[in-house]
Amino acid sequence: GLANTQATVEPEHLLCPVSMCMYRDPVFTSAGNTYEREPLLQFWESSDIIKDPQANIPCSRMVITNWDKRREVERFLEQHPNYIPEGWPTRTMKVAADKKLPGDYIVGEVVVSLMDWNEDETGMSIRNGDIGTILGEADNEQCRGSRVLCQFPNMPKCNMLPSTITRRILPGRYFVGQAVVSLIDFSTVVSGSAQSVSKGDVGTIIGDTDAERDSRVKCKFPNMDQVNMRLVDITRRNLPGGYVVGEVIKSLIDFSAGDHTLAQGDVGTIIGEVKDAALNDRDFRVNCEFPHMPSINMRTVDITRVKEELGRSSLLISLGILFATLASAALVRKWK
Repeated sequence: GLANTQATVEPEHLLCPVSMCMYRDPVFTSAGNTYEREPLLQFWESSDIIKDPQANIPCSRMVITNWDKRREVERFLEQHPNYIPEGWPTRTMKVAADKKLPGDYIVGEVVVSLMDWNEDETGMSIRNGDIGTILGEADNEQCRGSRVLCQFPNMPKCNMLPSTITRRILPGRYFVGQAVVSLIDFSTVVSGSAQSVSKGDVGTIIGDTDAERDSRVKCKFPNMDQVNMRLVDITRRNLPGGYVVGEVIKSLIDFSAGDHTLAQGDVGTIIGEVKDAALNDRDFRVNCEFPHMPSINMRTVDITRVKEELGRSSLLISLGILFATLASAALVRKWK
């Protein structure tokens, strides 16, 4: 804009390493690095785990305002009174929001409603599954300490109980409503009633957990209303290539690793998703098990469904029989 007609160099140490814009709301992660709050939350939403973008190590979802960095930005703005930093709508810095909120939510965090609610007077509403944002602490004195102020598409402000919302950003890139498969057997007694999960049971993600939030998600299974499952004990039901857990496949390649070998034509089984974050193409791979290869992350182009192979073979046999029949008929007509 007109305020930026004169060349102004923005100091590199005042730029967020994620957004590359000057800090408006700088926060520390538990790893000690500083980021702009909103881009950091967006980075976490697209990541498998809550981790520090620069250090690339797991960290807490709780962040703390970097007051020293805020003061540095404020001094820069004072020294350049007509300058609007690149990417800023105005020269105003965002209000720091460090107060701990119920449910350990933080300002700007994206959440999903777990309930329906209608406001009769205004006609505004919230629906189960609506995506909203944490605005801060409750704006009603009686609700402070037990609720958080949220914004939803059809409800600009609403004081929500933590039990009626869940984070949209869940560990392992899971989301509410997603179908998963249990990789373990587990049983317990709830209110005198036996509940269980068996290996292979199909369940649904219903939210985040109250404890160990970075390594578990809350699930529902046919014989267990809710259970906090470790990420290593579940896998997505719908996998790349349209594969599902337990599906029988055949290898199209040869491969060896140490004492384990895989030969073209070996028949194996899909055992789950690829959870190795270091693999850039894991969205195009599935974890498989073969007779001489207990676990291997196969590209979907390097395997095929056994039933598809059988289907192709049956088709070829049928075509062969058809051609033979036609040829025989033609030969009979010729000799007649």
